[in-house]
Amino acid sequence: MGGGFDDDGDLRGMDLDVGPRPARSGPSRAPISWGRVALRVLAGVVVAAGCCLGSFVTLALTRRPLRRLLATYDARLELAPREAPARPDLLARAASALRRRLDLAEVPARVTVTGAALVVDHRAEDAETVRTLGTRQGRLRFALVREEPGDPGDGVEAPAGASTLERLPQADGGGDLVVEGPGLASEDLVRHGSVTLDDLGRPAIGLLFSPAGGEAFHALTSRNVGRRLAIVLDDVIHSAPTIRAPIGRRAVIDGGASGWTRAQVRAHVALLEAPPLPLALEVVGP
Repeated sequence: MGGGFDDDGDLRGMDLDVGPRPARSGPSRAPISWGRVALRVLAGVVVAAGCCLGSFVTLALTRRPLRRLLATYDARLELAPREAPARPDLLARAASALRRRLDLAEVPARVTVTGAALVVDHRAEDAETVRTLGTRQGRLRFALVREEPGDPGDGVEAPAGASTLERLPQADGGGDLVVEGPGLASEDLVRHGSVTLDDLGRPAIGLLFSPAGGEAFHALTSRNVGRRLAIVLDDVIHSAPTIRAPIGRRAVIDGGASGWTRAQVRAHVALLEAPPLPLALEVVGP
């Protein structure tokens, strides 16, 4: 055998004498069955597609629109504007806002505009939540409780910084309280509401204030440590805890002595998070 590299570094021809190749021993390899290979590949594709489809169905069933489509509705609520007649565009906006509220509260329902009313088809078990979301404005505010005896109508003057005194009922039936209005409104304060737990592990509303709202709330609570602060939702006092220390950008609202169910908390959060209803609605049927 001769060969090597020439002066330019290129491989030049070699004469190789390898001799005859020995015969290969052992059993001969069977020819490849391409049909069987194709079947195995197809089976793998089918299995992978089945897994993907199963994951997709599982994910889809957790989405609210699909759950609403598959839900069985066995109850109906009819809502109409308190001040009739209402413009068609206002009814359409009210229907859109109500759908958003129901989605946030995780309540499957179907909302349609029928004539001058909104018809809500829903599950019977969600009747209370649907009524709450359809008739409440969702106005949250914080107002200091007036501890001295007196009635807004008997000549008691509002303290400095408060424009009015209001007598409001308590949700737990514990009697009315007089608060110093107007207080701080949620639309000026709250950036986000969520479902959380109170100190006793019960469902509660978690609030995250905006930077400006956090400053206003901190200023209010700093000046009034030791006083009670009424948490007012749609002109009903849900609790009136004593301010123990200044409160910053986060707060938790509990359901008072009776507490809230998780469904009630989800409804209250939906009222805070969804756009307000453009008009007041009341139940007219069925």
